[in-house]
Amino acid sequence: LGTIYNAFNLFTYEEVAIKVDVPDETFHEPCALPHEAKIYHVLQGHRGFPSIQWHGDDRKASIMVMEQLGPTLNQLRRFCRGRFSMKTICMLSLQMVYRNFWRITQIESAHLQGMLVRDIEPSNCAMGTGVHRNVVYLFDFGVSKLYVDPTTGRHISLREGRSEVGTPRYASHNTHFGRDTFMLYDIEAFGITLLFFSPMDACVGRVCTPQASMPSCDASVK
Repeated sequence: LGTIYNAFNLFTYEEVAIKVDVPDETFHEPCALPHEAKIYHVLQGHRGFPSIQWHGDDRKASIMVMEQLGPTLNQLRRFCRGRFSMKTICMLSLQMVYRNFWRITQIESAHLQGMLVRDIEPSNCAMGTGVHRNVVYLFDFGVSKLYVDPTTGRHISLREGRSEVGTPRYASHNTHFGRDTFMLYDIEAFGITLLFFSPMDACVGRVCTPQASMPSCDASVK
């Protein structure tokens, strides 16, 4: 939700991204950007999340100024003619899911803060810029929510008959049955995203093509 603009900070001489969200008066839906800004502030300082420089309102619009990121994984996939090599897919999974002794992953960072991402998909993952150009960033937390009750510190109760959230193509199959989300669903959504990058991606609605006929290239992921 919202519209993204590229901008230039006249004080710091750096490129920034500006996200603008206006409430939908037709359906009487409020802006989701204030909620998203709160999520970003909680995640500030953690690796793989863009920094927020300012957030506020201008008349009816809600505005957030944030760190400029590089191309999304979906853009890189198109640049690589529809697929990543297995090496790139493995490096993505190592960075986003696998934890080692000196670094926790982006998805785990969100979970440790008591939050569920709930919309992991190629267009919501982007590479950094400059010295962070090999780091994958997660962004767009408009539908994210807490899974830990802040008053009790316990996991919220899981319910049935819930509305589907996130991008249906990459969502956990449990969300299609109206089941409430929890941490495992984020991991499952990222796994489906990785399958989308491979030639064998019929499970996410694409036709498998013989690997030999599909050109590939490595993305800059380490």
